[in-house]
Amino acid sequence: MIRLSRAGWNNVIIYAVMAFILLINMTQNKQEQASEQLISSVSLIEDHEIILTLTVNQLVSIERIGQTWRSLPNVIAGQPLEQMMSTWHDVALQSIDKPEYFDKAKATIVSALIAGQSDLYYFMLLPTPDALLVVKQTPSGETYWFQGERQLYQQLLPVAVLQTQEVY
Repeated sequence: MIRLSRAGWNNVIIYAVMAFILLINMTQNKQEQASEQLISSVSLIEDHEIILTLTVNQLVSIERIGQTWRSLPNVIAGQPLEQMMSTWHDVALQSIDKPEYFDKAKATIVSALIAGQSDLYYFMLLPTPDALLVVKQTPSGETYWFQGERQLYQQLLPVAVLQTQEVY
């Protein structure tokens, strides 16, 4: 057994306290970094919001019927429709500043009626070679810009919905 003098024990206590402070600071920095990543990743539709109607380019309308969905015209149904609507609630995109280039004429326009809201939310989705750009305009007139992976475009708007647009 090692015997330490009073000065030796003081040094042990000082080093132990410094190590404990260092440990606390390191874990706090990791928590701050994780919260920054969560803040930059945002949902298109908030968890508490419920979509009643989703309209794509004023051609295809998807309506909530109880716990299920139906499309008018009937271009998509069943599991693909459920997955599409689930993606609108679950997708998380990165907030970005307004990009230099955004061609509104090439964007797909989606309007959403949310339960409890009298006005529509508007979304413009534009797939680019590298990413999916999304503009969200709230009923209060606020505009948000998002970016996500390009393949999210087909999850938010399946081919069946997009082909219908070309027919009309």
